[in-house]
Amino acid sequence: WERRDRGFADEAHVRTVREDPTRAGLLYGGTETGLYISYTDGKSWMPFQLNLPIVPITDLLVHHGDLIAATQGRAFWILDDLTPVRAWSNTDQMKEAHVHAPAVSYLWGGSGRRGASPDMGKNPDYGTVAYFNVPKDLDSDSISFLITDEAGKELKEFSNNAKKKSKQIKIKPGLNKLVWNHRPDGEEMLKGLFSLGGGQTAKVGPGLYKLKMLVAGDTISTDFEIAEDPRLEVTPEKIAEKYKLLKDLEMASDDLSETVKRIDLVRNQILQFNKRDEIKSDSVLTKNGKEIMSELDSLENQLVQRKQKTFQDVINFPNQLDAKIRHIQGLIQQSYPPVTMGQKMRSDDVLGEWAEHKTTWNRLLGTVIKSYNEEIGNRNIPFISTDLPGQKKVIKP
Repeated sequence: WERRDRGFADEAHVRTVREDPTRAGLLYGGTETGLYISYTDGKSWMPFQLNLPIVPITDLLVHHGDLIAATQGRAFWILDDLTPVRAWSNTDQMKEAHVHAPAVSYLWGGSGRRGASPDMGKNPDYGTVAYFNVPKDLDSDSISFLITDEAGKELKEFSNNAKKKSKQIKIKPGLNKLVWNHRPDGEEMLKGLFSLGGGQTAKVGPGLYKLKMLVAGDTISTDFEIAEDPRLEVTPEKIAEKYKLLKDLEMASDDLSETVKRIDLVRNQILQFNKRDEIKSDSVLTKNGKEIMSELDSLENQLVQRKQKTFQDVINFPNQLDAKIRHIQGLIQQSYPPVTMGQKMRSDDVLGEWAEHKTTWNRLLGTVIKSYNEEIGNRNIPFISTDLPGQKKVIKP
């Protein structure tokens, strides 16, 4: 027999010991006064109490990468995701910048928010959770993260100095955590637009992905997997159909948003152009400019609803195509595959409607606006005008 109790407090007699199924030599010990951990197959132990109360640990279970502790009178406690515990090493490697391979994450939905009562537990973080080390002497301003799919397409970017809140991440020396909710970066929400359809992009589908940690000119990469809910009894073809439809709707939504931005750009240019004296005196150009702006207004009003300011405004100002696309996209996203016939029909409706509006926009670009530009070019109107508004031109002899 060999004594393997070095590190236990005198009063911490052991009630249960469990072996980690993944890392050899990693043991979890439940004692009369709390939790202990060993990386040396029990030769030495150290306290692993964290926020556990001082209470007897009567049983332990490693289940799906989590550690579950049964206590005598203080309920069940769950330590979500043992990835950083398994990866820990008392070596110089832990003092270097490093990103640990994330555990497999599942597409099942849920929320990480706390319950209504302060003594209720907190749900696990939804999405892919990656832990990374930051050395104390490293300039944290130089750290960013990039997530790509298997083909190398960039999906999501994080940085501690990003301006957009959805891309920000807080970084401190030591162990840090990055959580990605499986939603890629998409076309930015139109400024001043309130949409009941929501502004979130659709989640990515199951597959293999890559996480890159960019630090001090170096790139540290690791692969990870996103899997569909394992409880589903659905064929891979039906799962693929769902994410193909979500991708089509996402592309249409992004294309619509970009088109509205381009409509605004063209309209503002014509509006400013018509204020110039050399245009005001040209009745043909003035008339054509106003007609184009009228067509642009009509098209934009069918794509987005700018009069909504709160969720109640939909009563007076109905949603337009952007909200309709986001609405059916959200319904498909929230539901398990297979996609229903009703969801397919509604998706076909909004995608068909967008195709018609896209044709109108292409006509405006390729014919109407092009002809307007040619008219301006034929009149030799300078791109930069030096005449002040209302100023009369002086013709020198």
